[in-house]
Amino acid sequence: MSTIVLGLDFSPSSRAALHWAAEQARLTGRLVLAINAVPVPPGLTAAGVVGVPDSAVSIDDLDVLYREGMAAVWESVSPEPNWSLEFVCENPGPALVSSSADAILLVVGTH
Repeated sequence: MSTIVLGLDFSPSSRAALHWAAEQARLTGRLVLAINAVPVPPGLTAAGVVGVPDSAVSIDDLDVLYREGMAAVWESVSPEPNWSLEFVCENPGPALVSSSADAILLVVGTH
C-alpha cells in the first residue's frame, strides 16, 4: 500500500492539507505519514555547515507542550491506527523530499 506524506505544522493551511490528505487516504485506502519538521536553530549547527545539526540537538529536545499541541492537530482527523505522525529535527523542505521519495503523493499547505 502506498503512502501519502504530509507536511504538518500549526498553520491553517497545513490543517486544511491534513484534512484533505486524511479524506484522500480513506477514499483510496492509503496510509498517511505526517512529518512535522522543526528547523535546526542556526546557533546549533556545526560551524560553517548549514543544516548539519550538532550532536546535542535531538527531536527529544522539543518542548512537551509543542509535541502535545501537534499531536492534538493530528488527532483532529481521527487518524487510522496504521497512520503515523513523525517529528524530525531538520529543515522542512529536505525532510519532506526525503520522506516522500517512495510516496504516492506529497501534500503541503501554502503560506
